[in-house]
Amino acid sequence: MVRLISIDALADIPHTLGIWRDFCAQTEVPYFVSAEWMEFWLPRLAPGTMLRLILVESEDIFRAGFFLGVSTIRQRRLWPTRAICLNVSGQDEQDVFIEYNTIVCPTGRPPDFWQVVGAMPLEWEEWGLPGLDASSFPGCCLSQSNASYCVTIVRDDPSPYVDLERVRRSGNLLALLRSNSRQQLRHALKRVGEEYGQLAVRAAGDLHHALEIFEELAALHSTTWAARGESGAFAAPQRLQFHRDWIAERFAHGEMQLLRVTAGQRTLACMMNVVYRGRVYSYQTGIQYGPLAALKPGYLAHLQAIEYNADLGHQSYDFLAGDSRYKRNLSTDANRLIWARIQKPRLKFYLENHLRAVVRRWRKRRQVR
Repeated sequence: MVRLISIDALADIPHTLGIWRDFCAQTEVPYFVSAEWMEFWLPRLAPGTMLRLILVESEDIFRAGFFLGVSTIRQRRLWPTRAICLNVSGQDEQDVFIEYNTIVCPTGRPPDFWQVVGAMPLEWEEWGLPGLDASSFPGCCLSQSNASYCVTIVRDDPSPYVDLERVRRSGNLLALLRSNSRQQLRHALKRVGEEYGQLAVRAAGDLHHALEIFEELAALHSTTWAARGESGAFAAPQRLQFHRDWIAERFAHGEMQLLRVTAGQRTLACMMNVVYRGRVYSYQTGIQYGPLAALKPGYLAHLQAIEYNADLGHQSYDFLAGDSRYKRNLSTDANRLIWARIQKPRLKFYLENHLRAVVRRWRKRRQVR
């Protein structure tokens, strides 16, 4: 059996971070549950945010730990729902789009996941599990049936990545790509060189340069999304400032990589990557389209960034979740990420899910007509 200890994570942030550093020091963790990320994120949560640190004890040993954001959600639901959410606050304006989410297990021996769910010391009706690594705990447990709860996989996506050791062995990324992709990129490289000048990638060497690249990235990103009739990631001023603060605080620790890819004197793209324990996560990109649109500027920018990080000796370059064509064409491998929810048996969930199914069938019939 397991026992869960619930701690108010924001009541004494230094104490919380001390516990979390001890947990993370005992095992390898992805960036968005790391002690480094929590050092930045926890102090920026708004007053009144309900965030609990949950420690899982079994046989007098702490087997696991995680954070839970507690909130009441309504969204498009007909009824309010008491929700908890894994390693995020549950308030969109305070959270990043978390990927490779997991529960940290310092001993390497995860507890029984359904015992953890059953022993939860909080009042809840729905547990949101965003961006889980399907190969780690608890993502690997959700295929196990449990009669006491309803498990729904909301989203299931590949997370394509490039094995940078393979790039180093082959000499460059092009050698690893399919012949059609390789031919198209070689043609684009030639044309860009002839029309604009040689491609180059430059990384920010100091914080001032990093923030300068980020401002250009945000402008390019916003222009691209506005052309599609959408707002993009930086439309809200608080989101833009959140990213500025993130760079300002964590750049000196080597976690934020800001790149500018140029063709001659022209910016091709600006890139914001997260670097953690040899893994490079392609987090945000601003691409210069316009007259360059036909020359695959996004492909060429990632090509430069991949080979730059291979030269630095990193392990992988991860495009993160999504099945976009450029991710498939440039990657060598893929992980799997899932977004899931666990619901307790409630009449309101049955009615809500039934109504959703009716709407889906109605839409499908309309499309057939």
